[in-house]
Order: sequence, then C-alpha cells, then structure tokens
Amino acid sequence: MDENASQDALDIRPNTFMSCDDVRDLLYLYVCDELATSESRTMSEHLSTCQPCREALAEMIQLHAVMAARMPSIPLTYYSVNN
Repeated sequence: MDENASQDALDIRPNTFMSCDDVRDLLYLYVCDELATSESRTMSEHLSTCQPCREALAEMIQLHAVMAARMPSIPLTYYSVNN
C-alpha cells in the first residue's frame, strides 16, 4: 500500500486549519507532491484564500524549476546497493 494512502486511511480527522507559517513550511513538499492527500487538500484550501501564500508558492515553483534545470540527472541505479 502506498505510504500516502495508508496515512490517509488512518487520518479520519476533518481538514484542519493551516496558518501561513504552516503553509510556508510545507511549500517545497507541496510543490514536489510529497504531502499526504489530506495535507495537500488543506494546503490547497488555504492557498485558495491567501494571496501572500499563493505568491510564495509561485516563487517556490520558480525556484524548483531553476534547481531542476541546473541539477544533473542521476539515475536511480546510482544509489542502488545492488550495483
């Protein structure tokens, strides 16, 4: 079972409030699609109503794109202990 799926299966709480500080702490994980579905949904709800956080998200997306363009692509086999 996918880690996010198992997390979501255990997370039966309703969406909780996320402050701007919470959102900004998690922006990178949000951009990389690494949050649990419930966290991502709560982030999206916050971003839909908060212009400053949407601006921070736009900056994070730009930064992520620049980093991805400049970082060398390393095949996953490079990290394998079975090489």
